[in-house]
Amino acid sequence: MLSILTHIAALTIVLGLFIALIKTDRRSLMFAALLLAFLVSLLFYLSIVFDITALSSHAGSIGLPVVLFISLVALIALGPLLLIAVLIIEGILLIRRHGIRPKNLLSLLLGIYLIISNIFFVRIITQTAPPTTGQYIHLFLTICADYLLLLSSIYVVASCVNFVNLVHEDLKYIIVLGAGLIDGRVSPILAGRIDRAITVYHRNPDSQLIMSGGRGPDEPHPEAHAMKQYALQQGIPAEDIILEEHSSNTFENLKFSADLMTETNEIAIVTNYYHLLRALIIAKELGISCIGYGAHTKFYFSVNAFVREFIGYIVLRKKLYLSVLGGLILLFGAFVAYQQLWL
Repeated sequence: MLSILTHIAALTIVLGLFIALIKTDRRSLMFAALLLAFLVSLLFYLSIVFDITALSSHAGSIGLPVVLFISLVALIALGPLLLIAVLIIEGILLIRRHGIRPKNLLSLLLGIYLIISNIFFVRIITQTAPPTTGQYIHLFLTICADYLLLLSSIYVVASCVNFVNLVHEDLKYIIVLGAGLIDGRVSPILAGRIDRAITVYHRNPDSQLIMSGGRGPDEPHPEAHAMKQYALQQGIPAEDIILEEHSSNTFENLKFSADLMTETNEIAIVTNYYHLLRALIIAKELGISCIGYGAHTKFYFSVNAFVREFIGYIVLRKKLYLSVLGGLILLFGAFVAYQQLWL
């Protein structure tokens, strides 16, 4: 009887998560969190079906679902640690290739801070003496940092989910987000975005390219003009290119581009991989139904850029995460009060 109830409960959780998953827009961290929860619950259910007791009694007969379940849980648990390692390694590579500059130090310093803060965190919670005020502050800051680390791991998963478009779309508009000019011409990063958009354009012969980018303070003309010239050189007909030349950030890129479209469906956004998720989230807020395509970027550069994008995402959702911070402060304050009054 207990076995039957366990099967029913596990299957109910799996089906519930699956229903929640298909009803959630994948342009969100919630989708990634639900996806991970669904995979873990599904593999756990399959492990029950294939008798997870084989893990302890017959090591040689462990079923594939059991192995996959354990591997997935381990990967999720180790995800933040792997992310720290990537931050440090790729930060070092970035500095070796492009020199020591403030913007190139971001990922390396962040990785080092996370390691050091957690080492001291462990030392504080294992010491016999009560924590000092400074140590309590350090504990709280480390908890906040580790929460953001976990959140960034989910952000990575959400980004990867949006890299893939399995269903063919008959696109009408392909929005190419600007990325700055060099001497009035498209930069290598911007050229990569346009090249990716052209590839998508050729797969959708009835589509049009919207080149979105205004004029920066040090630029001779709007980015959209240079983007159009580059696309013309690649053989794109002028009538298939629309210019949006007034935007100065991603929000304006998408808002002003949407104003130029006669239809609001069958839209794709093209930008670099590290920037794609935040752009899609902004599009979602603007009510733009779209998919995204990422342009290739060197990995060591992407890591540093990803950190900046994640910070941009936190700022975008500042009300939510300020509420989370408030909740953490209340919980930690209650914990400290309990420590001081009762222990």
